Amino acid sequence: MLLFLPIARAGARDWVMSLAMVFGAPLVFVWLLRADNSKKYKFKRTSFDPELFIFGIIVFLSFVFSINKYRSLCVFLGLAGYIGIYYLLVDNFSRDMWRRLLGLIVFIGTGLSVYGLLQYFGCLPNFWWISEKSLASTYVNHNQFAGYLELVIPLTLGFIFSNRKKALGYKLVLITALVLMASAFVLSQSREAWLCLAASLVVVGILLLRRAGFSRRRITLLFLLIVFVFVLIAFISPKALRQAGKIMITESEKESFQDRWKIWQGSISMIKDKPLFGWGLGTFAQGFLRFKPKDLEKKADFAHNDYIQVAAESGIFGLIAMLWILVFLLREGFAKGKSYPFVLGCVTGNLSFCLHGFLDFNFYIPANMFLFIVYSAFIMSGEFNDISKSNT
Repeated sequence: MLLFLPIARAGARDWVMSLAMVFGAPLVFVWLLRADNSKKYKFKRTSFDPELFIFGIIVFLSFVFSINKYRSLCVFLGLAGYIGIYYLLVDNFSRDMWRRLLGLIVFIGTGLSVYGLLQYFGCLPNFWWISEKSLASTYVNHNQFAGYLELVIPLTLGFIFSNRKKALGYKLVLITALVLMASAFVLSQSREAWLCLAASLVVVGILLLRRAGFSRRRITLLFLLIVFVFVLIAFISPKALRQAGKIMITESEKESFQDRWKIWQGSISMIKDKPLFGWGLGTFAQGFLRFKPKDLEKKADFAHNDYIQVAAESGIFGLIAMLWILVFLLREGFAKGKSYPFVLGCVTGNLSFCLHGFLDFNFYIPANMFLFIVYSAFIMSGEFNDISKSNT
């Protein structure tokens, strides 16, 4: 699923998500069957199980009061699949399995970046997103591809700064992967993704600097790596770097922001009309038609703000439950990540992902959301200690 969803246009089509869940559901079923029949098997509870349970009840009520029960049922089953995969990972993944899985994520992110760079420089055709200014790889939209990379790049930094005693060649391979992903990230021309990842790295840097005994040398190396990436991009494509560094906003971007503002206004009206349980999961596009501003010409399938859309679809209580889960997850991640680079990489990516949710709809992109779930399971699994110190 980690490999299939990003390649299949980020899972942005219903048939892609359905196919992924067809493969994932039997795994969850077999795990539940094993847990139920084995007396020796103990179900691993996590710290925010009550929050997940409450959120599940709220979204189920949203389904009951939905204006399109078929669509809401499909989305509800998808959410149930995410939760099932979360517990499957927490319960069944050992130290070595987590190490291989996280390494696979870095490998996939690097491969997608290389593919996107080859497209950007005209070496490969682009079948999905045709633009001379931005890079989108296999994704339909460059902003969502940047959302994927803002999850993988911090994890790669976690690998680089882990306590493993690896050879110089190992570190060089990881640094090369980081440079490739960072180059693709910059060339994606997603300003909101840049701001969110930069803000997340600043927050993490401040926390680490305040921690007594933390090696300042690692932070220095981090900034040197970032400078090296920009120097490399400037050498390969000066035009791209100038485009990335522009402070002035183009007319098309002004129009895009104006459209988003109008969509947010209509979405707020949706929330006011059905504040308790919302319009139903997956029904935003249908419900929005009743509140669409007259001067908005484009079709709005998403609110371009995940939190507003959650409130519109599942009500205020659904939004509160979602924020409760995210805050708890980030707090746990930062508490554990102060000592373990792998956890810190995952929680930094999750923080950037959550910030990006205020300006886009990455939570509704299956490939990105699936990776967010994997990170969340790793943070709550408790296996990070062994991974960070493993010499395997």
